[in-house]
Amino acid sequence: MRGLIGPAPRTATMTASSCKGKGKVLLLCAALVVGGGGTDLHIGCMVPQADCPSCVAAFLSAVHHTNTITLPAHPLASTEQLTIVPSFRDSGNLTATLGGAIELSDPGGPPVDALIADLYSSRVALSARIAELRRVPMVGYGATSDAFSDKTNFPLFSRVVSPDIFSARAVVAAIQAFGWGRIGVLYSDDAYGTNYANQLSAAAELSGLVVHAQKTFPSTAASSEIELPIRQLVATGVRVIVLAAVSTDVTNALLAAGAVGATGREYTWFGADGVTSRENFQNPAGVFATGLLGVFPQYEPASAQAQTAVATVLVNRTWAGTPGVTLPPQFLFSPWAYYVWDATVLTIQGLAEAHYSGSCNVSSDGWCTQDAIRRQRLPAGATGSVALQANGDRSGSYSIVNLQLPRGSPVADIDFATVGTIDLTAGPSAATVTIARREIVWPGGDTGTLDVPSHGDFSTSEGKTSTDRRGSTVAIAVSAAVVGLVLLALGVSRYQLHRALHQPEDLGELQEGMLESVGMALRLQRGECGIVLQCDGPLTSTDAESLLHSVRRALPKRLAALLKDADARVADMMPYVLVAVPRVLKQGAVEDMVLALEVSIRTLCTGQHSVVDVSVAMSKRLPAELDRRRITRVDILGQGHYGEVFKALLSQVHAVTIPAAVKSLKGDDALSREALLREAALMA
Repeated sequence: MRGLIGPAPRTATMTASSCKGKGKVLLLCAALVVGGGGTDLHIGCMVPQADCPSCVAAFLSAVHHTNTITLPAHPLASTEQLTIVPSFRDSGNLTATLGGAIELSDPGGPPVDALIADLYSSRVALSARIAELRRVPMVGYGATSDAFSDKTNFPLFSRVVSPDIFSARAVVAAIQAFGWGRIGVLYSDDAYGTNYANQLSAAAELSGLVVHAQKTFPSTAASSEIELPIRQLVATGVRVIVLAAVSTDVTNALLAAGAVGATGREYTWFGADGVTSRENFQNPAGVFATGLLGVFPQYEPASAQAQTAVATVLVNRTWAGTPGVTLPPQFLFSPWAYYVWDATVLTIQGLAEAHYSGSCNVSSDGWCTQDAIRRQRLPAGATGSVALQANGDRSGSYSIVNLQLPRGSPVADIDFATVGTIDLTAGPSAATVTIARREIVWPGGDTGTLDVPSHGDFSTSEGKTSTDRRGSTVAIAVSAAVVGLVLLALGVSRYQLHRALHQPEDLGELQEGMLESVGMALRLQRGECGIVLQCDGPLTSTDAESLLHSVRRALPKRLAALLKDADARVADMMPYVLVAVPRVLKQGAVEDMVLALEVSIRTLCTGQHSVVDVSVAMSKRLPAELDRRRITRVDILGQGHYGEVFKALLSQVHAVTIPAAVKSLKGDDALSREALLREAALMA
């Protein structure tokens, strides 16, 4: 199987009863195989190999360590030897992640008993849902998005790393401990960056830290494309900037900062946990970023488990004999590899308990296996004491790290030094911060205990009214109140005039007519949600009802139950069926239905027609009116018969600016106006 590694099972004897449900188990490789006095359990791992080769090595080395040291010492090993068979899948991009998961969902493929995944939240958002459909418990080591704490959408996902709500609170606690009063935020527009920026804003508001400005940039953008958001950010006056991004987005953002002069002594950059990996700075960006501070999930490099992990990966190289694995001759030991190690050890402990106790059929009962995994404890893991909460999350602590490059050294020697700790084990709202200020190297190369609040922070205190001016203050306040009433009256009149002149266009009838003309009249009503099925020929109402029953049979019970009171609608002699639920479901439920049906689309049919596509149904919606004052035209992109298209910037709340395209009329004749309104209705 392409992309897979791992030895074949030692035995192949399997009864029919032990194989029950095998077609429902997903990913990478494994089943419970019994025979010859031993049992093989299979565990898979998904890692973006190019981004973290040490994570691949840590997974394979942890399996080797447990097979040779830990499991033979189990009290029941004398009667039955348990062996863990590892399998690895490269999740280098979203296509590889999704394609590999769907490819391996074939009932004839090699399923796993548990899965360790992934470094990025965007990967887990795909693989975890497919794993859940196939009843495979999954343990994360790097995906920190808070979305995975919602067990309605990700019921079989656990993780040994704390979610972003803890990390964002750690950043706020550290910044306040340094004495800084306001910050700017630069973040990528992917799932990680957007979620982190939201959590950071919420944590800052609760703690009284001012987020003075936020700017976003497209994920995977070139450094030149990030220069404008950084210029706009520093133009607001902020000098302490929090960066929330991962991988090459980190490198490109800091290269852009260096290009526009937003690094050095006058600026302090503070990285979220996705930023503070050494691999992001083994390039010219490291020169610009020297002195960067940030947080990283705490690990214990001096602990026995951590030293064992490093020794097996870098010294003994116990992973090197695994068939199909090719890693660079030399690579850095990423801190994330410690988390892979603990995730693997914890998961294997859970599999062993579930199997030896007889409480679970590990190969088919993923829910029971998950419970066993969540019960495990690592009192002295490579990342400290590991204990999962009831929902599979982990509360934890963070290190404050500082990017340092000794004077005269090549950029390859750049590394993060731990200069403080943030203890959040009591919860995300209770932080204890310790900082070793003398060990910090500041932007620009200064060291030691500087006047930190003025080093990279130009915040100023608000002016205060002295007591000897109390009388004049009262007089000014009264005068201001009178002026305020006059201005309020004028403002109300102006607002009423504005509403009269700028009422939003009612495009409802125009929109419905256009959609009906192109066979898209099936639209959800207010308070509904659902899916659209496209078939290979025109359908009748009888076909639609038949197809609804087929959909219910194809979905897992949890999702099928949500369609209990759904109805199927069809436009006469059109190939579309709308399955509508008369209420709004929880976020992600409809997407889960679409994903599940895409996997089993070949089984969906009605009469002589088959389903060729599944998508999320769109609700009725009209274009929203935008405040023209928030739109700044930048440059003309092109023009047509009746209109011109401009590149523009749209200013939103919290000083966030996003790129936009604006189309306006050349003239004001009735035909051109109708054409523009029809285009707006169709695009809505």
